[in-house]
This record gives sequence, C-alpha cells and structure tokens, in this order.
Amino acid sequence: MSSAIMLAFIGAHSLPLAAIALAGYLVLGAVMPIASSKLCGNAGRASRDAAGSISAYALDGLRGLAETVQFAGVSKRSAGLAAQTDAMGSTDRSLHVRSAAVEGLADALVLLTSLAMIATSLGLFAAGDPSFSSAFICSFAYLSSFGPMLAVCRLGTSLQATLASGARVLDLLDEGPQTVDVADGADVSFGGAACERVTFSYGVRGVSEARSALRGTGAASSGAPVHSSACALPSKDDRILDDVSIAFEPGEMVCFTGRSGSGKSTLLKLLMRFWDPTSGAVKMSGRDLRGVNTASLRSSIGYMTQDTHLFVGTIGDNLRIARELVSHRSSTCAFADRFYSVEHGRIS
Repeated sequence: MSSAIMLAFIGAHSLPLAAIALAGYLVLGAVMPIASSKLCGNAGRASRDAAGSISAYALDGLRGLAETVQFAGVSKRSAGLAAQTDAMGSTDRSLHVRSAAVEGLADALVLLTSLAMIATSLGLFAAGDPSFSSAFICSFAYLSSFGPMLAVCRLGTSLQATLASGARVLDLLDEGPQTVDVADGADVSFGGAACERVTFSYGVRGVSEARSALRGTGAASSGAPVHSSACALPSKDDRILDDVSIAFEPGEMVCFTGRSGSGKSTLLKLLMRFWDPTSGAVKMSGRDLRGVNTASLRSSIGYMTQDTHLFVGTIGDNLRIARELVSHRSSTCAFADRFYSVEHGRIS
C-alpha cells in the first residue's frame, strides 16, 4: 500500500521517475524475495534438519546414558555428537553465506536504482521539466521508501527457518505408519509364534509395500510367507537381525539376553508387527503376520516396554485405558487399586 501511494505521488510530478520507481519496487519487492527463497530454501531446510537431528541425538544419548557408560560407548557417542555438530555447522554456514549474498545483491540494486533516479531527475531538470523542487522531492521520497521494501526483499531469507520448521511439522503430520493395518485378513488366536530366516534393518522399510501387490495372488491372506525379492538387502553392518529363525511354543517362557542394540526389542516389535522384516517371515499360529488382521493380532499378544509410563490415577485406571472392560475383580487381584502415593492418595 505504501509503495502504491509513493508511486502515485511520484507519478503526479513525473511519469519517467515513476517508471524507475516502479521497476525498483518490482525487483526488490517481488523478484528478489522469490529468488532468495529458491536460493536459500534447501539450505534452510538442511539447517533445521541438522538442528533437529543433533537435538534427537543428544536426547537419545541422555536417555541411554547408563547403557552407554555400561558398555563403554562414551567415546563412540562423543564422536557421533561431534560429527552431528560439524554437520550442523556446515549447513548453517551455507545458509549464512547465501543469505549474505542475497542481502548484498539487494543493497546493490538499491544503490543502482537510487543512482538511476537521481541521474534521471537531474536530466529532466536540465531539460526544464520538472522543476528543481519536484525533482528533489521525488528523489528524496524514493530514497526514503526503501526501509519497508528491503524488509520485504529479505523475507525470502529471514523466513527460511520458520518455513523449514513448518515443513518439518507438516511432514510429521503426513507421516504414514510403518506397517499398514490389515482388516481383510484372517482372525487367529495365539497358537505359537515363529521367525523364519528374518533379516531386518531400520534403514529399509521392509516389505509392507509389497503386500498390496501380492493381495491379488492370495498370498497375503492365505498365510504364505511374503518375501521381498525386489528389495535389496542392507549391508551386514546395517542389519539389526540377520537370518534369524526361532519358534515360540504356547506356554513356553523364552528369555533373550544381549548387549544394548543387539536386537532384543526389535525382535519383539516384529512379533507385534510394528515393523515388517526386510526379508523372511514372522508368523503366529502358522500364518504370516502380514495376512493376519491387526486387531486380532494385537488382542492375542501383548507388549510391555522396559520404560512403562503411568498416567495420573490408580494402576487400575491405567489398565482400563487399554481395556475398558477390565473387571474390578481382575484389577483387585493385581493389587491395582492399592497403589497410592502418600501425598495425594493417587499416582501422580
């Protein structure tokens, strides 16, 4: 609005001077923000991603500090943190260099258009139109109008961190599940579970995408193993589980031992089908989990993590969050209604 008023004011005194002002406003207010956004967009996103990565790495290190110290992983963790810091510094430097280049170009354009305005004003005054006062007022008004215009010009760079953060939030909202719930498969009860030559890496999505392609053949719903021959296996260094075969019989108690990161929790997550294996098959009651209805699977098997979180209330209240029909007798047998904090009378 202020630029339009300024153009009208200058145009009332001289159309040639108004044309120069219009060209300057268009370049600084429209072309430069778009160009700077394209120039700095990827660098801004890389900077936000690097900052998020180092924050997640540091938080993960704090949560697993006891295990890191126990298994002598302090030096390796420190090296990883240093690498993350170097990566963030590199992306920040790239963003700053590009931002400085945009601001330098904007200042140069301001100088050029200002010189063009002054030279044209002097030329028109020498020709007798406009008067000296009009030429001076138009030049002075144009030079004084660059404050808000430069702010608009720098939007393409100054908003990169905000835009990149917003894009990360939208990516998170659009994130799909690692495995697609099955609703048209088979309902089964627990009759044992097994892993057959299971290989898994968190760097590979596995074969959940292959299920829709095999649905037409009936392989998924028949319980036959679904293998991903088209999906390249990760290198051995990236594999959490490598060609693992094991069976779990009903009523049997099985204990897994191993150092942190050896794949104990990962194996349980595959049994719950939080992930699909990269190759091989995970089965329950002889049927591949990719052909078992998800609701049936989750009602037949349970999973409790080593870090259990309790909401405010009694343990019985917490049990009923997952299963509303848990009877009072069942919760009483589990002493669920007898655990209270001394201060508040409830878990807090």
